[in-house]
Amino acid sequence: SHFIDKDPWDAIHDFDLKNYEKPEIYLSLDCIQQGLGNASCGPGALPQYQITGNTTYKYSFRISQYTNIPEGISTITKKSEPSFVIYPNPVTTESFSIKLNGLYDESDVTVTVLDIFGHSVFQSVMKVAPELNVTLNNKLSSGLYFVVIKSKNTELKGKFLVSK
Repeated sequence: SHFIDKDPWDAIHDFDLKNYEKPEIYLSLDCIQQGLGNASCGPGALPQYQITGNTTYKYSFRISQYTNIPEGISTITKKSEPSFVIYPNPVTTESFSIKLNGLYDESDVTVTVLDIFGHSVFQSVMKVAPELNVTLNNKLSSGLYFVVIKSKNTELKGKFLVSK
């Protein structure tokens, strides 16, 4: 990645990582890490994927620069898949923000908030922007809610908590 180990810890939100991005690429090898956390929000690694015991492992690898770039191409850019982040999460007031990523060719999105029964509790058409500010027109009870963001070509789904 383009980040050192401490950068994700220093960034308040994942979209803040761009402020820490470096031109170099860092390779981090850690045989003990099990994904992104400590299984607090899901099951741990399956036994066949666990490294157990106090064992020394030896490995080797080679890193070489890729130099077979076709002439005339100076930069290859890959568009990221559309995604979004809701913050703060949990939501503690009647408003929250949605950080949009990857909705390049869209002009409007419909933001719908659903309760756990699938009933719409909020819906609004908004202009696509890097950040959408949502102000709910009714007070939501504490609990789990779902958000659906629809554009002409994309539908994104996520969830957030309300904590009062």
